[in-house]
Amino acid sequence: MIAAINLWPRRTSTADSAPLELASPSIDWRIVVAAIPLETTPSYGGLLYWMQEMVKWSSAEVQRHFVQDEVIPHFYFFAPQVYMAEVLIAVALILGLFSRLGALVGALMAINLWLGLYRSPAEWPWT
Repeated sequence: MIAAINLWPRRTSTADSAPLELASPSIDWRIVVAAIPLETTPSYGGLLYWMQEMVKWSSAEVQRHFVQDEVIPHFYFFAPQVYMAEVLIAVALILGLFSRLGALVGALMAINLWLGLYRSPAEWPWT
């Protein structure tokens, strides 16, 4: 893959080549970094909401008690770890680096959500 990227023809950036750069296979990390909120303390509101839903609707008591007694009281310790795990899974799968490890961690996160929200009336069991 690295050889293919190095052999890819390089273009100089001009105003007429701007549409071509959007279709380029390279990732512009400035866009990724610009999407990260610059708050001093991120709220992680969506993650907190789904953690609370897991407490209400979990199919396993062990998971319910772990989320309720350990994760939510120490939420700002776990939230950045969840965010970084999701970013690393995405990077691993998009770039093809450690893709088996990324797939395994992604599958474990999906199983965690499936078991945590299995009884929720707003979620279908197979999604």
